[in-house]
Amino acid sequence: MNFLIFMAMKSTIEKKVRGYHIDYYGHVNNTRFLEFLEDARWDFKEKFLNITDLHKANIGFITVNINVNFLSPATLGETLEISTSIKEIGNTSIKLEQDIHSKSGKHILEAVITQVLFDFSRGKPVPIKKYLNVKNSGEKR
Repeated sequence: MNFLIFMAMKSTIEKKVRGYHIDYYGHVNNTRFLEFLEDARWDFKEKFLNITDLHKANIGFITVNINVNFLSPATLGETLEISTSIKEIGNTSIKLEQDIHSKSGKHILEAVITQVLFDFSRGKPVPIKKYLNVKNSGEKR
């Protein structure tokens, strides 16, 4: 398996800021951004990885570290673009790089998320190289 393929993968989702995302101060609450990032990570995995096979094997990614830099507020009505790509692949862990920009180009947030591939039956991490396979959908991304 050529891991350079994984390093080139990127997905982007859009999220419209709605009233329930806004806090007392009139901008998106920091905890909501974590939900936005989670949605984007799931989109990335659904597009590129065989998560169904991992699930059947009782194996999945667990988040062990989140590092977020909040750069600008996001406000009601803005459409946000949330991108996810692979920054680094380790033995049992993967670092994902995520960015949020407004449609107008404002850089809202940057994050690095570390996840470990975990075997829930055995209760321990497993080597990524054994399980990480590109989904072959025939689509160009």
